[in-house]
Amino acid sequence: MSALIHTTIQKLGGPLWIRATVIVGLCGISLLFVPQFNLLNYFFSFAIALPLSLVVCVYAARLTTVDSRDNTHTHVRHVILGIATIALVPLLPVAIAAIWVQNCDPLAGLSFYVMGPLIGAVFAGAVGISSGTLFGHKWGWRVAVIGWFLSIVWNMAHIYNHPAIFAYNPFVGFFSGAIYDEVVRIAGPYGWYRANTAIQVFLLLALSRVWRWHRRSATAWGFVLLLGLAATTSFLFRATLGHEIDRDDVVETLGGRYETEHFVLHYDRDGVLANHIQNIGDDHEFRHWQLREMLGVEPSEKVHSFLYDTPAQKRQLMGADRTYIAKPWNNEMHLNAIQPGAAVLKHELAHVFGGAIHTGWLRVPNRFGLIPNMGLVEGFAEACTWTRGPLTLHQWSAALHSLKLAPPMTRLLGATGFLSSHSGQVYTLAGSFLRYLLDTQGVAKFRELYATGDLEKTYGSTTQQLVDDWTAFLNNRDRVPLSEANLEQARFRFDAPSLFQRVCGLEVARWSNEANQAFHERNYCRAVTLRQKILSFTPESPGQHFQLSHAHIAMDQWGEASKALAWIDTSDASRVLKTHARIRRADVDWMQGRLETAQHGYQAAQKEPLAAAVQRALIIKLEALRWTDKKQALVARDTLTDPRLRNDSAIERLQGIPAGERHAILWYLLGRRLAVRGDYDLAVQSLGAALNGGLKSDILQLEATTLQGQLLIIAGKHTAGRANIAAARQQATEPGTKAVLDDWLERARWMERKLTQQTQSR
Repeated sequence: MSALIHTTIQKLGGPLWIRATVIVGLCGISLLFVPQFNLLNYFFSFAIALPLSLVVCVYAARLTTVDSRDNTHTHVRHVILGIATIALVPLLPVAIAAIWVQNCDPLAGLSFYVMGPLIGAVFAGAVGISSGTLFGHKWGWRVAVIGWFLSIVWNMAHIYNHPAIFAYNPFVGFFSGAIYDEVVRIAGPYGWYRANTAIQVFLLLALSRVWRWHRRSATAWGFVLLLGLAATTSFLFRATLGHEIDRDDVVETLGGRYETEHFVLHYDRDGVLANHIQNIGDDHEFRHWQLREMLGVEPSEKVHSFLYDTPAQKRQLMGADRTYIAKPWNNEMHLNAIQPGAAVLKHELAHVFGGAIHTGWLRVPNRFGLIPNMGLVEGFAEACTWTRGPLTLHQWSAALHSLKLAPPMTRLLGATGFLSSHSGQVYTLAGSFLRYLLDTQGVAKFRELYATGDLEKTYGSTTQQLVDDWTAFLNNRDRVPLSEANLEQARFRFDAPSLFQRVCGLEVARWSNEANQAFHERNYCRAVTLRQKILSFTPESPGQHFQLSHAHIAMDQWGEASKALAWIDTSDASRVLKTHARIRRADVDWMQGRLETAQHGYQAAQKEPLAAAVQRALIIKLEALRWTDKKQALVARDTLTDPRLRNDSAIERLQGIPAGERHAILWYLLGRRLAVRGDYDLAVQSLGAALNGGLKSDILQLEATTLQGQLLIIAGKHTAGRANIAAARQQATEPGTKAVLDDWLERARWMERKLTQQTQSR
């Protein structure tokens, strides 16, 4: 037996095969120490494909040129067999690791491995065989390595120069690009790409065969030419097949173009933004003015803003789904459909403005000219954005410290710390820290920090001392007020692990996405099945139980919904999430006609620390429960509680109540729904009717006044809108809310100045 094994190893390349196997095996073992890379999934497959394909390139090229006592056909078969055994080696350590690392979907992981490293190794083998055949022992393996390297450079150059952040590579397979878009799947373009890879493999092997044995055969060269034509055709149609999409492809697909003084907006001319593109353009110009006033710099050229109609369209055209992307080196940003006033626009534009400060080839602070310092990059954008809801970034950060949820700032500013924590935590903390430096040390040093990336040199102090000063500032309750309710809100928002710390992070994200899609398509049974599947692997996930209850409610399975919600109440979920579950149980009681039980549930929830939107919903529910007009009460109930009711359907239900009979609360609900749909004029009228109709709650009055003011400003009625926002500003209590309202007041003043300048220029 030992003699047979020895003979087999010798035929596979002897020491060459052993070295290749050991190198690939060690790479596979090293990944077992990295969370989310230590199980068979997309991350593992992508990471192992890089060294595996490189090793196979060298192995195949070297072995192809080794003299063999066997005939040449047999020798090539041994090369191919050696490639196959090397490609399967990484599966061994990851299979053993499955004993202690839970793998929720091994079949999906295996499919990623087959499509990525396995087929990539076959292609690498073909490259090695053809290189060894054409260039000989001395240069064959070198040419193969150069080919491997150039393919990576091609992908990087395309990502650098074009909107796409994804890439298909014959050696590696698929690179998804977006870190925070956790849903990675094998889709149609990947299949077509690997079909083309197969053509290329046959082409390279055929070329090797013809070059070695049939150089004078016109028929053989004709076959090679035919395969080359097929591979070339696939390459030329790579954009159509979704393999490689450039800027012109994206611009042409979107079709819409709107140009302002500082921007070129590319949008879907048939999409939801088409009717409001001028408002979105004004929004861009306002944010540009704000950042220029704050930072004292601006981009030297017009910024290209790509606005995608849906996340699916964005994923198809540039690779991101929910993630918003800026490429400061290209002076461009990529956004989903946004409403005027969206803070994310200012955040992404701040990245582009940062590109006017930093002069490196990536235009962001980095290490070794290549690895971005994400703590500084995202902290800079968050510090510039600032307005993020009822609490300021300082308040959220103070809450994180009080709850012991804040990772050390020195780690977040390090090489990998930013990616090893919950994204919400690190964005908030980094933004607060850099905003503190901006406010206390001035904008000149703030720009210098971003230009150099050197914190200690810029501020003349150690990083730890700067962090200590910031922490002391956060702990000063006179300067950073914080209530018990704020702490509970922060716990609900931030107490979650990062993707790299979750059990089956990619698989759960994919199933959750599929469950959401099934729910959207009204396939509630499949949504239930998928949520239950997730819970079979993560049974202690309160959020998944909560989502499961929604699907049960949509199917009128009241008992099952109550059971899922009751589980949350007995779990270690946060106080806020438990309160949300109790509110949902009260919703179920109301839907089943148990009005008194529902009322008690809502009243108990009002005592808890909840976000303003939830408080408003509770007020409306309690008010509607007391109405004698049951028809209007049911409309209010369904608008707020029925997960099956889409926005257009809710508007139709609300408008079904005669205007003369419509309760002020229904006018308020209608105004909010119309604003979401983009019917700004009708929304203003509805909110006005709500305010004139006597909204009893101060909270509802504040929200109606604020929203009406925002819509008036968007519509160009700046004086009336500013009056509304100023009135709301006097009623607001939370610092974050006041900051948001101040931002709208500044917008109104800016728009008034712009209108005056336009009038004078005429």
